[in-house]
Parts: sequence; C-alpha cells; structure tokens
Amino acid sequence: MPTPRIAILGAGLAGIAAAQTLRAAGCDTVVFEKSRSYGGRCATRNWDGDLVDHGAQYFTVGSSEFARAIRANAQLVVHPLEAPLLNQNGRPFPEKKRYYHREGNNCLARALAEGLEIRFETPVPPPQPLPGGWQVCEESFDRVLTTAPLPQSAALFGVPLDVPETYEPCLTLLVRYWGEWLGRTPDRYGLAHAPGGALRWSACENHKATRIQPGRTVMVLHAAADFSRRHWDGDPQEWGALLRAELEPAWGISSPHFDSHFSHRWLFSRLARPVEVPAFPEGVSYAGDAASDSRVESAWLNGATAAERLLAKLQAPQS
Repeated sequence: MPTPRIAILGAGLAGIAAAQTLRAAGCDTVVFEKSRSYGGRCATRNWDGDLVDHGAQYFTVGSSEFARAIRANAQLVVHPLEAPLLNQNGRPFPEKKRYYHREGNNCLARALAEGLEIRFETPVPPPQPLPGGWQVCEESFDRVLTTAPLPQSAALFGVPLDVPETYEPCLTLLVRYWGEWLGRTPDRYGLAHAPGGALRWSACENHKATRIQPGRTVMVLHAAADFSRRHWDGDPQEWGALLRAELEPAWGISSPHFDSHFSHRWLFSRLARPVEVPAFPEGVSYAGDAASDSRVESAWLNGATAAERLLAKLQAPQS
C-alpha cells in the first residue's frame, strides 16, 4: 500500500498532535498554517522585552497521553504555577496543577511539533476534490484533517452550519505598570471576575519566572463576551480604559503606575456552548475544539484521537 499523504490544516495543538500521531504510523504529513507561528490559542508575544501569554495562560496535564508528550519534548522548560487562581468571591479554585512554558506557551507547541513539516504563512483556499483524494494548495493528498475553528472549517469545505454564535469573541488587553508586584499581585496569579462586568478574567504574568523585566508588573485582561461584542470595532484606548477601571480596584493597583497597553482580538476565543459537528465530505476529518472544548490539553487529545480514527479508516479493508 502506498504511503498515505495527509494534509493537516492548522498548527495549533490539535493539528500538531494529529500530525505526530499520523507521522508515527508512517504517514506523510504536511501541516498548513496561515500565521507565522505555532500554537493557535497558545499565543505568546514579546512585548518590549516582556514575554506575555495573551492566549491560553496556562495548561493542565491530566492525561497520560499528554504527560508522555510533555516528558518527551518539553519537560525541562515546563514549570508549575504556584500562586492560586481566585473565583469571583475571592476563594481559590479547586486545587489542580497548572503549568506554563518558560519561554512562552507558544513554545510548548513548537517543542511538541519537533520533526513535522509545517508550512507557515500559507493561507489555504477551499480544497478541491480529486479522485480518491483532495487538492490542497495545488498539491494532491489522500486525506485532509482540519483543526481550524468550526465556522472556518465548515466554510472551507462548503459544509452548511446552522449554529449561530458557536464561539465567544474576546477582546484581550496586555497592561504594563511601573513597579514590581503591585497591589495584590504577590498573592494571586489569576482572578475570575463576576458576571455582568467588562472583565471575565485577569492574571499577573510576573508569576512566570524570567518572563517579565525588573521594575514592571504585567497583567493580561480578557474581556467578557458581551463586552467584547459591544466594543469589537471600537477604539482600544476607550475599551482598554474601561477594562482597566475594573482591573485596578480588583487587584489594588494604583492607576498612576500605568505605563502602556497592547490590544488583541480573538474572534474564536472559546466555545459558547456544546455543538454537534456536521458531516464533512468524504476524505475530510475535523479535529477542532468544537469536538471537545477549548482547553490546551483537550486540543492535544482531540487531535490525537481524530488521527487514530483516520488511521483506522485507512487500514480498514477496501470493499
């Protein structure tokens, strides 16, 4: 049997896990990624010398499969977050080990992608069906596995999707203050804010060793979904000021310490509700977060599971 050639759409954790699973089984895999880097929501920005995770702030390692991948590729640079995460009442969330990559959470994806063929900055036009396969970026493949958010994946293959607001948008703000460990930052890593306000989540990146330069406190703010929808096309100076107005009293940070901010928009930040994934055309598999949830570890496991299902199909006797 000829070596199956598989196109993977997306170099997030799901795409990387799928590609590594297929590669280990002897398939020829090519990963197409429209952006310049790995990780999807595991996004990290070098902001004037500070390394800040502005996507997934941390990840858990609860499964043996994900733990093995971490040990094999990134164990020495993965560290636990020791400071607590507090709920809207100021109480710690249930005890659970949470981790971050010392060099940025996008480097977790980079480490796990070791050995893969990944083509960055390659937007994929709608793939075209071929006899027994698909054409992707003018190349022929036996199968395609897409890990893009469900609305994007469905549009790419012409699949009807009658599920409004599948994902919640999120306006994200990185905020830098002059002075180290301001306010309550030494006592907590993250804070879930009460429903109905501008903020959903905020965190202090100083808790990640070697990331933030001396003399600075850097916060990451994720806006609530309703606030993000209302201000999506607005001026970041204006909606950023509204987010800071909730952040600073919650953390006991004095506004005169404010230095600067950087804004980012996540159109598909996380699932709004569980959805049923529609059927994709023959030869196309879906492994995005709509099949599970938006957590880092879930993305990895979902990608690996989708690849195993694809391998089972490839190895099944042809009638």
